[in-house]
Amino acid sequence: MIWPRSFVVALALPITLGSFACSEDAGSAAASGGGGDGTGGVSAPGGGGAGGGELPTTFGGDRPVTLAVPDDYDPAVPAPLVILLHGYGASGAAQNVYFGLGAEVTARGGLFAAPDGTVDQGDRRFWNATDACCNFYGSTVDDSAYLRGLVDAIGESYSVDPKRVHFVGHSNGGFMSYRMAC
Repeated sequence: MIWPRSFVVALALPITLGSFACSEDAGSAAASGGGGDGTGGVSAPGGGGAGGGELPTTFGGDRPVTLAVPDDYDPAVPAPLVILLHGYGASGAAQNVYFGLGAEVTARGGLFAAPDGTVDQGDRRFWNATDACCNFYGSTVDDSAYLRGLVDAIGESYSVDPKRVHFVGHSNGGFMSYRMAC
């Protein structure tokens, strides 16, 4: 059975966004309205960094990902971080277009990223999450380390609330999200 997109979003969105209310600063972040321009709210706010200049919005080394930042980002207020993981053969950008999660997260004061998995020998992106799916060619890539490093790198430049770092995924990305929770 194929689940309608609205059903999947209806399940994932309240769970993810409801966690924004689980901190002392959530009320002020939600009340501010956040950014969000319908494309994920990507912006590079000035100030706040150690050098006082522009903060980076690209992270991830060999697999770069653009961080979506609310327009009213305040480094004095730790923000939730939501990372969307795509399904087998898709991309982070395509998964975000499908779910529209980036704009929702940034509108509520959160940081958002949708990275890409590794490209396999069949030229399809995947997450090396479990033996069940979808490492068909025996890759030894450590996606857990990549994603932990991504969270750490974002946290070095932005004020991330460590109690509100969330992974959400579709299909193979769901397997990887589950692995990150473990």
